[in-house]
Amino acid sequence: MRARRTHTKVGGRRGLVVLVALGVVGCGGSKDAGKLTLSHPAPDTVELRGDWKYDSVEVDVKLTLISRTGPDGCTSVGTLSVDQALSSTMRYDLAPTDCSELELTDDGDIVLDGDPTGHDWTSESLSVDTGKKVITLGPVKLTDGGGNAVSYSFTLSSPACADGSGCSCGLLRRIAGSANTELPLGRRC
Repeated sequence: MRARRTHTKVGGRRGLVVLVALGVVGCGGSKDAGKLTLSHPAPDTVELRGDWKYDSVEVDVKLTLISRTGPDGCTSVGTLSVDQALSSTMRYDLAPTDCSELELTDDGDIVLDGDPTGHDWTSESLSVDTGKKVITLGPVKLTDGGGNAVSYSFTLSSPACADGSGCSCGLLRRIAGSANTELPLGRRC
């Protein structure tokens, strides 16, 4: 299943997360910045890896985004691990996604739908709201092409699918001022 992008204004009913089902109320976790690693797993392949983690008494979250460029093009994959207190660890995987839809760049930018932010997101810390079941990077204040200050953030969530099936439909959302760009991340039943 290939991910499809949509654009909406803030306030839309689309949720977002790559695959998370946090069910514990947690706050006050450690807030370490992410880490960007460049490697060459093969002579003609470049891999960029962003790792973020959030640790608290209630929940530990590890998020990884990898963009790999080689002879066959560029694809991105991701993993999310959620370890709740008194519960088993849940792991979610993002299927290979073309870099035209989602890409981590060598300067740490997360490019969604071919639209860069110009910011090193690996310098940011994850925030986790277990009550709302949302993982967030940002917000950060950036300047748009017109020189205007704009607040940007990325969120991951896993709202119920709109079809009433009881499944969750993961979603990655980039919020830029009053505009959202969304990347559906698949269905989990």
